Amino acid sequence: MQRPPPAHPRPSRLKSLPLPCSSTTRSRPPSPPGTPTLPRHAKEAADAAAAAAAAAKSRPSSAFYPSSTTPPPPPGVVANVAATASSLPSFLPSSSSSSSSAGSANAAASPPFHGASQKPPPQAGGIFLPLAAEDDPPEELIPCENFALVCKGVYRSAFPKKKNFPFLKRLRLKSVLTLILEEYPEQNQRFLEENDISFFQFGVAGNKEPFVDIPEETICAALTVIMDRRNHPLLIHCNKGKHRTGCLVGCLRKLQTWSYTSIFDEYRRFSHPKSRVMDQQFIELFDERAVVADPRWLPAWPEIADSPCRATLRVLPDPGEEEPGRRDEVRGSRVVVVVGLQ
Repeated sequence: MQRPPPAHPRPSRLKSLPLPCSSTTRSRPPSPPGTPTLPRHAKEAADAAAAAAAAAKSRPSSAFYPSSTTPPPPPGVVANVAATASSLPSFLPSSSSSSSSAGSANAAASPPFHGASQKPPPQAGGIFLPLAAEDDPPEELIPCENFALVCKGVYRSAFPKKKNFPFLKRLRLKSVLTLILEEYPEQNQRFLEENDISFFQFGVAGNKEPFVDIPEETICAALTVIMDRRNHPLLIHCNKGKHRTGCLVGCLRKLQTWSYTSIFDEYRRFSHPKSRVMDQQFIELFDERAVVADPRWLPAWPEIADSPCRATLRVLPDPGEEEPGRRDEVRGSRVVVVVGLQ
């Protein structure tokens, strides 16, 4: 038995949608033969460029923007840009699209700039730009061997070498005290003279058994220089900065009321691996009451201010009195003192 057809048949979906090739779509005019086929977006861009070129030809040319399609700026803006360009240094690269007559005249009058190795010429009222690369490399700071801070204003080290001079210059020393017996090298003397550093030399042979002893009066004279704050900052040194410097610093620690345990521990630290028993015996038997110092110029060390040895310090004698084996010289503002050398 056949099913009766519906009263209202459904329309077909395929018939209701327009087909791509149907007569309702708009057809493009055919291109002339030999013309390359362009995509749609490329052709639109070409048409826009052609329209912009035609509009640029119809506009009057501007003196400030000769080849630009942008309309000329107001006269005030042109004057400000021209004044700024004229104040720039001549070694700065100028833009071809924004160059003014003042900037071009300044660049023509100044010599060319050939990179970071050549310093730019000074310009009055110009802009300072730091160079990308420095001409002189920074100095290498190398401390002396066995260098250390003894207390405020006093340092110790081994014999300074030429490579240590930049480091010593940073300390801004006022005095150098050496314990060597030999004549001071010429390059070291030149360094002291160039930096206006006073020089004190107290020749000590060293404490070597069985016949060589450190003279106690020489150590007292060296401590007199150390206890005068007018000589600070001061550097103490011998050849290695171990034994003779260690004896002098150990006697200074007795003035600062250190215990023997702390004094000998410091001595062994710097004289390692060759500590001398005679040096430690000299420190133990040293009489700190024999040190001559001026109380007016004592350093502001807390160990000295609160110490009972402050009352035992004797006032300096009359400068007119001469000590045996002492040679003083005054060179400008520098003082050169040599004790123990004939």
